[in-house]
Amino acid sequence: MATVVPETPSFGEWFLGLFSHGTLIVSSVYFHIQVWIEILLGRVPRSDLREEAFSRFWTFFTTRPAPDPTSPPPPPTGSATLAPSLFAQASGVVLDLGPGNGAQMPLLAKAAPAIREVYAAEPCVRLHTQLAAKAREHGLGEKYNILPCSASPESLIQTLAKEGLLTGNADQGIFDTIICCRVLCSVPDLEETVRGLYRLLRPGGKLLVCEHVQSPWSKAKGGSFLSRTMQHVYMFLGWKYLIGDCELLRETDKVLLEIAEEEEEEEEDVTGWKTPDLKLHFAWSTLPYVSGVLVKKD
Repeated sequence: MATVVPETPSFGEWFLGLFSHGTLIVSSVYFHIQVWIEILLGRVPRSDLREEAFSRFWTFFTTRPAPDPTSPPPPPTGSATLAPSLFAQASGVVLDLGPGNGAQMPLLAKAAPAIREVYAAEPCVRLHTQLAAKAREHGLGEKYNILPCSASPESLIQTLAKEGLLTGNADQGIFDTIICCRVLCSVPDLEETVRGLYRLLRPGGKLLVCEHVQSPWSKAKGGSFLSRTMQHVYMFLGWKYLIGDCELLRETDKVLLEIAEEEEEEEEDVTGWKTPDLKLHFAWSTLPYVSGVLVKKD
């Protein structure tokens, strides 16, 4: 399991950490209503409701006003403080899972000299135009390849095969870096997805993790009864449907470690993670985050 990072939030941080995520539900409901109106007017096919509403919601959620060039940029807060140090470690052939509309592209661009190729698996096709534009804007256009698939094995493996990436010694892994940033919360089968990603990683390859997880019930583990209860409340209010199949109650850190152990037991070669180092941040909030780098044994 991840090591809890000791933190003492102010009352304001604690309050927002518990209740501010309700605004995401309200925003998503707004965009669903907006798309429903367009469906009734015949502008959008009914079958496109969820993808269209989510793409609009995600673009709204991740788009920030252009910064004032005369003022220093505001410092990152919350989970945004975790991503920069992780993306800086990307190198070689990179698999970027669920990059959305490219909100993290500036961070990935800083690691560009060490990156040979990027394959971005983004299932929401409506975000691809923005994603490609971001890659070009930050100088990654020639290295950046967008794949119309999710992180789920049945989708990802099929698409990688079509791209001709599963040839030669593919059974030894094909990626030097896999980035999981706010994506494992929405895959249908977490265990099988992690197993598939582990097998796609080359020996010595890095899994960069920044994922929100289930809040611990007890204060002794850094969590609280209230934060865990609020996770259940949000799920009851339709969080999964409204926020792109996102689950709040997953023990992703536990699964990441256990799958590697299972692979180590099954394989004759040395496998597993080298000294796993995962940290649990904001355990007191409704969206605790696990972050860290997992390196596959070689």
